[in-house]
Amino acid sequence: MIARRIIAVLLAVAMAAFLVANVWPLSDQADGPVRVSERFLDRGLQETGAVNIVSAVLLDYRGFDTLGETVVILATALAVGALLGQGRRPPTGRGLSVLVRRSIAFLAPLFWLMPAYIVVNGHLSPGGGFQGGVGWATLLVLLAVVYGSGAPRRLWPPNTLQKIEYAAALCFLGLGLYGLIRVGAFLSNRAAGFSMGIPGTLPSAGVIPWLNLAIGVKVMAGLAAIFFYMQRDEELAS
Repeated sequence: MIARRIIAVLLAVAMAAFLVANVWPLSDQADGPVRVSERFLDRGLQETGAVNIVSAVLLDYRGFDTLGETVVILATALAVGALLGQGRRPPTGRGLSVLVRRSIAFLAPLFWLMPAYIVVNGHLSPGGGFQGGVGWATLLVLLAVVYGSGAPRRLWPPNTLQKIEYAAALCFLGLGLYGLIRVGAFLSNRAAGFSMGIPGTLPSAGVIPWLNLAIGVKVMAGLAAIFFYMQRDEELAS
């Protein structure tokens, strides 16, 4: 036990030293971030085709970093599924009143449409895959609260949601590897041959809309799976 703690402390110190040694020299380049931001603002539309510069930065200039962010939700869903997803458990919960159920039945399509708009137009206006995916996941949570946990869980079992998340993650990774194979840069956009279209129109920005869609589906499936796993465990505890 003591040996493990000593090893852990040594690894932490080594990592801290590595970060300081590599980040400290950057402090002398005070105008570095300014030059980078000016490059994004001045040439972002021309180089990526995305009117939304935030999406251009997340899914083009620093797309590899965004891949790491999406892996966080995947790892969380895997951990929750491993801890709480063992065995088959009957869904429970009766939901809310008939009036609430009827109301949500009419409003649910609208609740689904708004996140879809955010995802599809993520390269044109504020939003994107992360925000839209959270909106879709919220809709599934709402259905579980209104209709009882059994209704959405029969349509979207946690295991199925995890498979959907895996597929979306593979799509994201596949689009990135395509650019790596074509031009030697992960998630390369224009250089990889993707059509930039006409800036400001829906079919534009090359690979960015497809990445937004993959992220949206992945975030939706991952968050919803985590909710259903935790809800099921709470029902058993009660």
